Amino acid sequence: MSNVRVRATIIVALGSVLAIALGPLQTSGAEAVLTLPVLQSGPSRTEMLKAWPEVAFRQGIEGSARVICTVGIDGSVKDCALIGSDPTGAGFGAAALTLANSVRFKPAAENGRALGVRWAFDLNWRCGTDCSAQKVAPGRDAEIWDYAPTLDEVTAAFPRSAKIDHGVVQLHCRVSGFRPVGCKAASGGTVDAELERAALRLVPRFTLKSNYVRKEIDLKVLLGSHDWYRAHPPGFRLQHGWTSGDIARVYPLQALSSGVKQGSAAITCGIGDFGRLRECMVTAESPAGLGFGQAALRLARSSIVERINEQGAPSFGGQFSTTIDLAIEDGRPLSSNPSLPPIMSPEEIVQGPSSADLERVYPPRAHSRNIQGRVMLDCLVEADGVPQQCTVVQAQPEGYRFEEAALELSKSFRVRQASINGRSFATRVRMPINFVINF
Repeated sequence: MSNVRVRATIIVALGSVLAIALGPLQTSGAEAVLTLPVLQSGPSRTEMLKAWPEVAFRQGIEGSARVICTVGIDGSVKDCALIGSDPTGAGFGAAALTLANSVRFKPAAENGRALGVRWAFDLNWRCGTDCSAQKVAPGRDAEIWDYAPTLDEVTAAFPRSAKIDHGVVQLHCRVSGFRPVGCKAASGGTVDAELERAALRLVPRFTLKSNYVRKEIDLKVLLGSHDWYRAHPPGFRLQHGWTSGDIARVYPLQALSSGVKQGSAAITCGIGDFGRLRECMVTAESPAGLGFGQAALRLARSSIVERINEQGAPSFGGQFSTTIDLAIEDGRPLSSNPSLPPIMSPEEIVQGPSSADLERVYPPRAHSRNIQGRVMLDCLVEADGVPQQCTVVQAQPEGYRFEEAALELSKSFRVRQASINGRSFATRVRMPINFVINF
């Protein structure tokens, strides 16, 4: 990713003036000599990588965004606005706005006098040849996999004649129809050939999410016998856990009435399809008898773990154990488990868009072709229940402007807010919006 770069671009042409001046040009009867801003420095490579939208980064998606800003007489940048981004809805626009103020120019000048102008430039996220080596391995991210083999399927595929009790097989595959195909072993001859053949037989059990856009994928499979997996239970990361809003909803009233502001509970769960936790049980709680165990169980119902862990072990059919900490401070919930915001449930919607609202914003090209869509937004819901600062997490299908329509519709929602002791507060939620032609 060494060629992540900033590229300045002129977008305004008024005769011989190639900028929007913020003050009058002092020509004094002579032809003004205007020099344009010259890029001097931009965000560092580390800053660009840090701002790279997470989902796009994992999937190897490159992107760019164009912003227009005020370049002051000292060359600093401020008051930026987004002109556009590519690909739309991938988060590069928001990322560019967070970085734009770190760009510095040699200021524009009129007859040698520094001049403030409105100036447009691009921020580009590009990978070099080392791109794939620096990205998070796709197999680690549950959001990439729609389905993966179960633990029973993996252990059943383990060759009985194998001379070892477990082994990790690396595969490199093409992607076709959201499935890995044409896979070849990439373990460099360090893994038994029988294990490689067993891993290849499991490949048809993998299905990728529909938002996966790369044409290739590296797949890691941890094969092991039943006895080995029983003696070495794999660990898994939460992909969708709980937020402060969730804690507010489940915090035990008995603890609140007793003035207890924090507690914890240890739980053990089975892992079902799509990484969902099931059949959870409380193994410990502290302080005991105040409801923290039941609160933890309620949180677990909405939690999801990764389909495949970093070592290549499948989660479906396995177990997940964790300790959930719940705390409040001055009536406000605290979370020690940062995660993706929860997906908003229908019960939380107080008011939604009408059919007239949907008809008003439905993308014309999609409507004319009877194409329906779905957009997932990430929004901040203020204490008054109004979604704000929404960004597009995912849109299907792409290219029909469902993203803009969803952002417009989000203004019509009112969401039931969580509260503690009657005090409401702002939380983040993921808001699914479905575009269905029924008008």
